[in-house]
Amino acid sequence: MFIARGSRRKTVLAIVLLTCVALLLMEVFYAEKETWSPKIINLDILSSTSRTKKVLLPAGFRFPKSLVQAHLKGTASEQWPTFQIKDSEVMDVPPSESRSFKVTESVLYAPSSNKNCRESAQKMKLATDDSERLSLNLGKIFEIFLEEAETYHDPYNQHLLPILEEYISQEMFKTHWYRLSGSSVWLKDYSVHFVVSRLMMSEIGSRGEPRISMLLAQVYDEEWNEVEDVRLVFPTNSIDSDPNPLGFRLGTQDFSSYRFPRILPIPFDVGTGHNFWGAEDPRMLLVKSKTGHEEPVVVFNAYISLNPAEKAMHRVYARRSMFMGFPFQVQKGKSLEIPNSESTQNNWFTRTKKLKVKKQLERLIEKNWAPFVSANVESHDHIMFVTQFTPLNIIKCDLWTDDEDCEPEGTPTKNAAGSLRGGTPLLSVGSTPDEDGEFFVGFARAHFKGCGCGKKFYRPNLVVVARIGTRWVLSHVSSFIDLGMEVIPWFQP
Repeated sequence: MFIARGSRRKTVLAIVLLTCVALLLMEVFYAEKETWSPKIINLDILSSTSRTKKVLLPAGFRFPKSLVQAHLKGTASEQWPTFQIKDSEVMDVPPSESRSFKVTESVLYAPSSNKNCRESAQKMKLATDDSERLSLNLGKIFEIFLEEAETYHDPYNQHLLPILEEYISQEMFKTHWYRLSGSSVWLKDYSVHFVVSRLMMSEIGSRGEPRISMLLAQVYDEEWNEVEDVRLVFPTNSIDSDPNPLGFRLGTQDFSSYRFPRILPIPFDVGTGHNFWGAEDPRMLLVKSKTGHEEPVVVFNAYISLNPAEKAMHRVYARRSMFMGFPFQVQKGKSLEIPNSESTQNNWFTRTKKLKVKKQLERLIEKNWAPFVSANVESHDHIMFVTQFTPLNIIKCDLWTDDEDCEPEGTPTKNAAGSLRGGTPLLSVGSTPDEDGEFFVGFARAHFKGCGCGKKFYRPNLVVVARIGTRWVLSHVSSFIDLGMEVIPWFQP
């Protein structure tokens, strides 16, 4: 039985959270110098009375006290308590909670050219709980944003401030800011949910015409209470600089940290006279590195101007492309097809690379890729994408190199599923070793225009993608699924 959440937002979060099953423990590094044993996180540490102003260290590492203190010196977290969970207390999946579920039935179909769909139908039970909206305290988010920009000189916040400062006020929050549903992973080494969503600012106060879209990262405890001011110390990629300007090195591993909630320092293109700049439609999942730890990867689409001289004009000739970013890794400068200015060429951004299909001409609009990874590997070298469902088209992209060319996996497979777009990431749910097969489940969406009394709307469909050897097929598609959610109007904040 597939378990679904009660709202589309929670569906996106819930299906990604399950990807934490059967992952490797993080490699333990031992330091020869003085070591520090912080207090231990339990379910009460991040409770409503003590959840703010904490520094969370990842499980599996022994940190010298002096090293961490030197890293925090001169930051807002310099005097904050520091916590780390024991290896024995790491939970691969978040703790379950007792709640009431409503069970409904849906139908799962094997795509077929036969017009009699009943012949391929299988009944399926879904359980949903009550719909909940995740917290969004814009006042607190921008209190931290401004403090980091003005007091602690965060270069990315300073980079965005000229665009946003006119709209940072309680009155403007009500009329010019919007958030769309996001994606989540469970960070077992901190015992928190990590959520990334699309935060939009519209100069004209229209949700349908955002001036800029950003990736907002938030941290939630085990019971989905937001931790409104917290710093996470995380393993990061090697920084070719001594000393490390962003963090510190322990053995051969570099570390850095961010204060959350924060706007992720994504190196997107920004113009002055046009809308729709920035990162849109984030989808996130966990991958396993060769060192044994897991980290989030966020996939999004964004405009890149094809003529930088036009960026001050109202209409800009631009291409919408797909990108992959690593929230816990960094790069110097924007390092994309985006010119650096004097103010950005030496700044540090989220490590991000553009994605394109090898030996194929780039389209002007590329979006709605559904990411997934295999559960049958020790570590991940690649990430897979369903770039389209009809016909089914799968590509494979390098994770750890700068190679932006993705390899097609076989030839597109025709099916009769109808028009579907990418929705959530896909989750590996089982394998058949005798056939070298693996099965992936997620939610796609049908997009209707001019249907009934609505101008356009989406409906979710559960899909099953199967790999047998080197052959990929869309094996099943469900009917539209009623998740018992409140249908929120598009223009409601």
